[in-house]
Amino acid sequence: KLPTLDTETANRLVELVEQAKSAGDYTKEQAEIFQEVYELLGSKIPMNGWEKFESWRKFSMLANPKTHLKNTLSNVAMMPLRKSDDALSQAIEWFLPQSERTRALGWSFTDHGQSIKGVVDEATERAVLEMGNLGKYDLSDSAILKARKTFKDKGVGKLFNKASSLNSRMLEKEDEIFFKPAFRDNLGQIMTARGMDTVTPEVYDMAMNRALEATFRVNNKLNQYIQKIKKSDSKVAKAVADVIIPFAKTPANLLERAFDYSPIGLGHAGADLVSKLRGTSGKASADIVHEFAKGITGSALLALGLYLGNAGIINTEYRTGEKQRAADELTGEQQNSIRIGDSTVAIDWLQPVA
Repeated sequence: KLPTLDTETANRLVELVEQAKSAGDYTKEQAEIFQEVYELLGSKIPMNGWEKFESWRKFSMLANPKTHLKNTLSNVAMMPLRKSDDALSQAIEWFLPQSERTRALGWSFTDHGQSIKGVVDEATERAVLEMGNLGKYDLSDSAILKARKTFKDKGVGKLFNKASSLNSRMLEKEDEIFFKPAFRDNLGQIMTARGMDTVTPEVYDMAMNRALEATFRVNNKLNQYIQKIKKSDSKVAKAVADVIIPFAKTPANLLERAFDYSPIGLGHAGADLVSKLRGTSGKASADIVHEFAKGITGSALLALGLYLGNAGIINTEYRTGEKQRAADELTGEQQNSIRIGDSTVAIDWLQPVA
């Protein structure tokens, strides 16, 4: 619920809206104006006691160095997987009309790629700013609510606000390192594959969705369902959901990516293809191709994992029996690990690749 605004704030909002209209669409300037609007409105919506407690509790978890390390490494682990399914997608897309293609690896080295670098870079700068309002760890995806401060800027409250803001910026920057090239590459590939010179809402949104997917930020159905519970009228349901699942978006995305890159994802792609051929699905052909590519890539990785497991290079569990398990622990053996020489290195944190 938006607050009642004083005259000064209302007038400033009108000025910002007019400035946004004058700025070019999909530009950094327009995105910065929108950001000021969010911050101005957010400053007028104070947090209640429960929201302040939740903000403090989540900060305590997110400030842990392990969170930052896992956040970075999970993004690193997905890069070769994404490039593999990109290559496979491009090979399959040769059977589609040019106007429906989305993959063009090495686009920036082509003559067309060189000619569109400027508009791609400009759109990327705006996308990065928008990405900041689609946080994985916040109470809400609302950019206005995200702009609020937990406590008043006085004493200890001011210190907490600064520390929380700094930690959030660090997490955003970590994701930005991967989001920015993912968006730029996706947009450049789509425009080159289709021979486009200007950024349209369709290709911008397509590149945005794929970049969000690459950095585990998609607002998928599971996340929407959990957020619906958190916003329900039942205080008990809201409290339980917040305590059990403080951060819904990242786990929901990890689970979805794990399904996408597996035989399950391959089966889902097959079902979508059948629906498309029957005329009962409006899903784009390129999206179905992308689903197939992810399913095939993930299934191949699963087969490799099974082979390495049978070869004793990957461990998924301790040997059965208390004595055998105790011996494994004493000798440094680990569950869900890969063997390197005489040592084992845990890989269970390497989600969703692991």
